Amino acid sequence: MKKMMILLVGLAFVLTLTPQAAAKTVWPMHLNYPPNNFHQTAGHMDRESVKTLKDNGMTILEVNKSFRKELNAVGKEPRAEWAGKAGEDAKEVLDRYCEIISY
Repeated sequence: MKKMMILLVGLAFVLTLTPQAAAKTVWPMHLNYPPNNFHQTAGHMDRESVKTLKDNGMTILEVNKSFRKELNAVGKEPRAEWAGKAGEDAKEVLDRYCEIISY
């Protein structure tokens, strides 16, 4: 069960944030997060999940552009609904993220 969870977390990471997007991600925001905040913790967990997958023989590939396009199309409505509920600050972050990864 634990291996399946690690696999699913790693797969979710790979499908939602490609390495190119991670490399280009710059958040020019004025927020000062405390040490060990959610963002640092989530990033650490993602890196550890990918490492665990690789250490156990999983090959991590780039997401095919046409498949990425299909995923983005499926996620467009849920992202818009979430942004509408989450407020302007969250919408700003989502818009910037989508701009960076070319949604």
